[in-house]
Amino acid sequence: MDQIKYPIGQFQPINNLSNDEIINLIKQIPELIKRLNTLLIGLEQYQLETPYRPNGWTVRQVIHHLADNDMNAYLRFKRGLTENNPLANTYREDLWEN
Repeated sequence: MDQIKYPIGQFQPINNLSNDEIINLIKQIPELIKRLNTLLIGLEQYQLETPYRPNGWTVRQVIHHLADNDMNAYLRFKRGLTENNPLANTYREDLWEN
């Protein structure tokens, strides 16, 4: 079941990154966007509606979740940098899955 639930394995945090490692990871973000676009550009509608696992999100939902998550992270950082007493708001990604 774990192989289906975590096809690339469970998240393993990397602790104590150097500044160079952090910069390198940040530089990879635009490349990820290009790679996703390349992978998605030729997909048919039915493929976008295919779940990546039984009872899982569809390809379309996963891609939308990535965008939602990035937007929320951006807004959280912006609030943290610009407000005197920022609140760490949560969001219900399960409500955005459709």
